[in-house]
Amino acid sequence: MIVKSLSRHSRSFDQLVCYIDHGAGEHDYYLAHNFLALPNDTAAVVKQFQDNADYLVDSPGSVYMYHEMISLPAECAELDNADEILAGLVQQWINRRCPGHLVYARIHRERCPHVHLAISANPVQNIRRQRLSKKQFREIQVDLENYRLQHYPELGKQRLYQQIGRHEQIRQTDAEIQLQKRTGKITEKQRVTQIVSEALDIAITPAELHQQVKAKGLQFYQRGKTVGVIQSATGRKFRLKTLGLAARYQKLQQMMQVVERQWRELERMQSRQ
Repeated sequence: MIVKSLSRHSRSFDQLVCYIDHGAGEHDYYLAHNFLALPNDTAAVVKQFQDNADYLVDSPGSVYMYHEMISLPAECAELDNADEILAGLVQQWINRRCPGHLVYARIHRERCPHVHLAISANPVQNIRRQRLSKKQFREIQVDLENYRLQHYPELGKQRLYQQIGRHEQIRQTDAEIQLQKRTGKITEKQRVTQIVSEALDIAITPAELHQQVKAKGLQFYQRGKTVGVIQSATGRKFRLKTLGLAARYQKLQQMMQVVERQWRELERMQSRQ
């Protein structure tokens, strides 16, 4: 199961709703959360999205809605209860991610069972956009995965969004240990470890991982099989092995490969619609 979120910076509600409807075809699953309109009344659904967006202040670059997808592995297409599973996952996702927002969703069944959701940027009749941080979004992904593991064991035991273990013990020199004892402050190595550890907890794509550490003045490097980070300002290098993060990094890379493979399959499928 993968969950993807794409933000939209225009009020193109009609385009997104029609896209979701077109891909669903004759499938009879509709979900219109917090709508007064009937879910199969496309024009009324679009109008309520637009009316709700009128409460927001227009500004360049602002988000007006989110296009999100929950996808099951392709092999789940043969499950008799795939639609029921997706409906349950969607409702759980809404409960945790956007209970007060407008949400329109339909199931697409071509090859890979998945559901598309259009989500308003603001709760109903609210003047403020509600934005989740990457950490908050990741926590909700983890919650949904735990829900899936508990309620739908037929989907297997694969975990994609769980935190990839805790770090091993940091390798510190005697000088570093003595410095910490004298000052009572964390060492530079410990600070770098915290930064990289938090990035490993949040990131779900290689781009996100690099973005997270870059924002804190670090960059990943690889020399042979050795992976580490380098401080942009000083050029000082820290190997992940000495930070106690090599195993977590390797597991995260494996997880990213699975997500990327499933996501490419979903994109190929959408391009044929």
